[in-house]
Amino acid sequence: MEDGHIQVLLVEDSDLDARLVTDRVAIAEGGDIVEFTRARTRNEALNTLDARSFDCILLDLNLPDGRGVENVEMVAAAANYATIVVMTGLNDESTAIAALKLGAQEYVAKDNYDGPSLLRVLRHAIERNKLLSEINTKRDEEYLAASQDTLTGLPSRKLFEDRGRHALAAAARNGRPLAFCFIDLDGFKPVNDQLGHAAGDELLKRIASLMEGAVRSSDTIARVGGDEFAALLSEFRQGEDARDAARHVAERICAQISNIDSIDGRPVSVGASIGIAMYPDHGQQFDKLMVNADMAMYAAKRASGNTVMFYTASLRGQPGSSQSLTADIQRALEQGDFVPAYQPIWNVADGVIDGAEVLMRWRHDGAMRLPTQFYVESERSGQIVEIGRQIRRTALRQFQRWRARGLSVKRMALNLSASELADDPAIAELLELVADFGFPAGSVQVEVALAALAGNVATLQRLRAQGITVLAELDAGAEVSLNALASGPLDGVKLSRDIMEQLMLPADAPQRRMADAVIVLAKTLALPISAVGVENENELAMLGTLPCNAAQGFMLGPASDLDNVAALFGRPVSDVVSSSVH
Repeated sequence: MEDGHIQVLLVEDSDLDARLVTDRVAIAEGGDIVEFTRARTRNEALNTLDARSFDCILLDLNLPDGRGVENVEMVAAAANYATIVVMTGLNDESTAIAALKLGAQEYVAKDNYDGPSLLRVLRHAIERNKLLSEINTKRDEEYLAASQDTLTGLPSRKLFEDRGRHALAAAARNGRPLAFCFIDLDGFKPVNDQLGHAAGDELLKRIASLMEGAVRSSDTIARVGGDEFAALLSEFRQGEDARDAARHVAERICAQISNIDSIDGRPVSVGASIGIAMYPDHGQQFDKLMVNADMAMYAAKRASGNTVMFYTASLRGQPGSSQSLTADIQRALEQGDFVPAYQPIWNVADGVIDGAEVLMRWRHDGAMRLPTQFYVESERSGQIVEIGRQIRRTALRQFQRWRARGLSVKRMALNLSASELADDPAIAELLELVADFGFPAGSVQVEVALAALAGNVATLQRLRAQGITVLAELDAGAEVSLNALASGPLDGVKLSRDIMEQLMLPADAPQRRMADAVIVLAKTLALPISAVGVENENELAMLGTLPCNAAQGFMLGPASDLDNVAALFGRPVSDVVSSSVH
C-alpha cells in the first residue's frame, strides 16, 4: 500500500456480489484509490497470487472449488504475507472466527456493510497485518541474534542449551544415548596476541567450519565462549557403540584442527582438548552433563592437550575444573569476598581526575584475583549476576560517602554483562540504589558490550530514564556497524585497549584503518568517545586528536583501593602523570 493505493484481490464467484463490493468502495474511496483484481475460483486466485502480490485479499468463503476455512488455509499459504479479509453469510459467524485463527485478519458479513465501513475494514486490517509482520520480524531478528554466534554462524550457547534439553527429553523417552562434548582450543591465545584479533577471528571461523564437517547433520556444534565450543552428538546408528562413535568424532575434530598450520600465510600451531560426558552414564540433566564434560576437557588439557578424555568419577573436584571453581565462587559470594577496585577517570576537557570505574576483584588466599580468573565461569554458571550486585552495592555506597565528604568526584562507571541486563531484580536494585542515594543525573554510568545492545533496548531505556548514562564498549575484535550503534540507546562509546593500540599504528596499516572507521562511526552519530588503556605519553597526546572526553589507563592511575583513588579526585592529570613518571 503506497500513496493511498490499495491493491486488492477480490475472490468472488458471484458477479452481483463482486459488483456490489467494487461499486460501494468506489463511492467511498475519498483519498484512497482501491484497485481490484477479480478471481472467480480458488484455483484462479492461487494462480494470480503466483504471478503478483497484493496488499489485501478479499475472500469469499464459499467458492465453486472450495468452501469454508479450507479456502483460507490454501490462500494464506500462497498469500506472501498479504492481508486476508473473509466474506461470509450473516449466519456463518463461527466459520469466520475459525478463519481468523488460520491467518485471516478480519471478516465482513455479506449484505451487512456499506462502502465506508468496508473500506475502513480493509485499511485497518492491512495496518494490523503490517504491525504484526513488523513484530514477528523483530522477534525473529532478536531470536536469531540470541541463538546464533555472529562470528562463526554456529548456534550460540542459548540455542545449544535448548537443543540439549530437548534431546535429553527425547532420549529419556526412547532410551537412547547421547554424547556431550566440551571443546577448548589449545594455542589460540598466542594467535590472538601475536597475529591480532582479525587472524584469531579467521581461525575461529575456519575451525567452526571444520567441526561442522566432522559431525553428522543430526548433531549440533555451538560456540559457547571465546575459544570454547560444544558438541551434542545424537542419533547413533542401531547397534553402534555410542562411546566409540563419540570418541571417533572427537578425535577427528582434534586431528583436523591440529592440521591447521597457517592463517593468511602466517604459521600457527593449534589443537583442541575435548572432554566427553555420556547420557545416561555420566548424568541425567543437561547442566550436570556439561559440567562433567567440562571437567573431562580440563583433564585432557592437563594430560597434554590436543587429546580426548571421557568423564570419570575420579575427576570430580579436580583442581581447575568448572565444578570446583563454581563451588569456590559460591563460597566467596557467601563470605563477601568479591570487592570493588576503582580506576580513576580523567575528564579531558577539565584536565582533572573526576571519577572512577568500578572493577571486580576476588579476595582469595591473601591475594586479589582478577576477573580473567573467574569471569568466564561465573558467566557460565550465572553467578556473575550476584557478584555484580554485591560489587555495585558496595561501590555505590562508597560513591555516596565520597560525595558527602565533599570530594571532587562527579561520576562512577559500572560494568553490566548481558546476563545482568537480562536480570530484572538486579536492574531494579540498581535503579533503587541510584534513586535512594539521590545521585545527580549523569553521575552514574553503565558500560555494556556492543553485542548486548540489541536484546536489551528496553532495559537500557529504563536506566537512561532515571538519569543513568549508557556507554557501549567497543573492542577491536567485535563487529562494529553504524546500525549497531544507532539502534542502541547510547550516550557514548568507550574504546578498548586493543583499539588504542591500533590507533597508534601507521595510517596505512589495515588495523589502523579499522580503528579510524570506528571513530568515524562514533562521530557520525555524535557519540562522545572515552578511552581505556592509556599507558604512555604518546597515547595520551593522541587522545586530543579524536576528540576524546574521558580516559583511563595505567599512566593515569591503575585500579586501586578506595583510599588511593580518593586521593586523586580533583587533581590535574599533569600532576598525576608527572608523579607516576617520577
